[in-house]
Amino acid sequence: MNRILYFLGFIFLLMINCHCINDDSRNDDLLTKKRIVKEISGGQIDTFCIKLENNKFIFASLFQMGIDICVKIIDPQNDVIQEIDNLRSGPEFISLTTRQAGVYKILALPFNPMAGTGKYSIGLEKNINTNNSKEELVCQLFAEFDNDYRPGAAVAIVKDGNVIYKSGFGISDFDKKTPINPSTRLNICSIGKQFTAFAIALLEHEGKLSINDDIRNYIPEIYDFGESISIQNLLNHSSGLREIADILEISGKRCNGPFSKEDVIKLICRQKELNFKPGTEYFYCNTGYILLAEIIERVTNKPYIEWITENIFKPLGMNNTYIYHDPDDFVNDYAWSYTLDNDRNYKKEKLYKAWYVGAGNVFSTVEDMSKWLINFDYPKVGNAQIISTLEKNKISMNKDSTEFYTFGRVLSNYKGLKYYWHGGGGYGYTAQIVHFPDYKFGAIVLSNFIYGGVHGRARQIADIYLNDHFTVTDPIYFEYRNPYKPVKVNNKILSDIEGRYQNDSGVISKITRERDGLFVQTSGFDKSELFAMSDSVFFLKETDLKIYFLRDRSGRVIKMISYNKGEESVSNKLDNIPDKSINYKPYEGKYYSEELDAYYTLYQSGNTLVARNNVNGEITLTHTKENIFKGNRWYFSLVEFGASNNLEINEFRITNDRVKNIRFKKVIN
Repeated sequence: MNRILYFLGFIFLLMINCHCINDDSRNDDLLTKKRIVKEISGGQIDTFCIKLENNKFIFASLFQMGIDICVKIIDPQNDVIQEIDNLRSGPEFISLTTRQAGVYKILALPFNPMAGTGKYSIGLEKNINTNNSKEELVCQLFAEFDNDYRPGAAVAIVKDGNVIYKSGFGISDFDKKTPINPSTRLNICSIGKQFTAFAIALLEHEGKLSINDDIRNYIPEIYDFGESISIQNLLNHSSGLREIADILEISGKRCNGPFSKEDVIKLICRQKELNFKPGTEYFYCNTGYILLAEIIERVTNKPYIEWITENIFKPLGMNNTYIYHDPDDFVNDYAWSYTLDNDRNYKKEKLYKAWYVGAGNVFSTVEDMSKWLINFDYPKVGNAQIISTLEKNKISMNKDSTEFYTFGRVLSNYKGLKYYWHGGGGYGYTAQIVHFPDYKFGAIVLSNFIYGGVHGRARQIADIYLNDHFTVTDPIYFEYRNPYKPVKVNNKILSDIEGRYQNDSGVISKITRERDGLFVQTSGFDKSELFAMSDSVFFLKETDLKIYFLRDRSGRVIKMISYNKGEESVSNKLDNIPDKSINYKPYEGKYYSEELDAYYTLYQSGNTLVARNNVNGEITLTHTKENIFKGNRWYFSLVEFGASNNLEINEFRITNDRVKNIRFKKVIN
């Protein structure tokens, strides 16, 4: 964040009093190549003016330092034409293509009007003429990566069987200063499931298997659940099997490795319960695609990697696509990925030995992925009959049946047009592919940055090229924007709200005053900042959660009512009531899971219950109600204890987003 960024043209001016940049400006500071650094606090607005001609594209970056900044852009008619507020810290990026000549204003203001003092820096990086061609508009979408100080992305667009655009933006490796280009290998993550699913379709066409077959016909060592799990169930995520990443973490192995194929298959085969009856629900599950790869190996008598390479990659000329399982054997010719550390600096990630083969672990280029995408419209591998069958045997992914999962792709509708898509993410990489078969159009966006924004940009590319064909006039696709705006309230209002609240389920939320604001922490969740919409209504940024505080006739706050995605939760304020003392003795002991071959020791530490594993360390369990606790790890979300006939605690079960009822039996009191 401390790199010097060069101005390319006009420079932004100082705060509040707006001075326009024009040809006869005499302020020498404005012509330097240093970024402007400003100090600001809640309630202040810094205004920068810039005089621009028509058909100019400008790009600027604003780095937030200890304060959350929003940006507004105002056109020469004083209309707000953009509001930018993506991240709470780090960079905000400003892109503008002018539609008229005149003075444009860029306003920088703290999101929270009650915020304390912080700093930001701002600098203009691009100021160029544009003809608004489709190619230039795509370049503008990726302007924030088009520099030498950020990770980036590779992009390719196909139409009617041809690659009509390809480019790279940003840095592949900071240490070597290597730029990303269309031939740079990046991790496509879960998009790799498409190769596995297509392989199954090819083998079924050859008569070597049927998607209706029970998977135990091929992998008999899988536990007999009393319910048939078909290959089709694996393909469309309706098997009921538990997610491999979650059970790895619970068992004491890191989900990013190291672990081998033998470790994974053994762990899957130890499972004795399902999340649900096969075929009755959609539940995204990498476990199923790992098993599909194993079935391909056993049917073809060849290693999965070898079969996919010989039967898909080579015939399509995808010579730079590689499936790995051990990074030590992987040619060091790919883009390193980056995340952000706690100080919002770029952190280089690394790959571990992890067997997600079949579900991921594929490195490719946008050039190679273009060949794959074109194959759906003009098949070289497979044929039109196979392509047409891929849409069959789909399963609805939601109650409204607006999206369906089928053979490694999601079938959906975008602005009235049928399209397929799939995304991926892991190890800091993000990836997205979209395909509009009726127009033989598609786009691939691969990024080596955890916040690559690939999901939105792939659809924005469709906005550029297919705009004349849309039948639904939805707004152009953007990533989520917070719909609520905070206001300043009296400090006494905040003091009145501060306290503990408990709902009917026994879940306690604590609201505290910090840094001139309110923060809420609910049992088992991280602390989050609350922002005021009025004296009695607050919200959490980047969520749909709104909280109402009710008062009695004397004005004392007595209730908290939260609304999240249409669901209501009512909590009563616990005034001057001490925390209940819980007897943790019945829960203490050593527990063992036969399914995971893992132990946890539970004991009291201070006024909390702790679950300890030799690898995972201490996990804090917060009591919510009766025998139910919430853990402070994503994989240890809900913990429910069970008792024997004599009411002694003898087991606990773990449930989270992708596993249900992992059982641990008490073996030592």
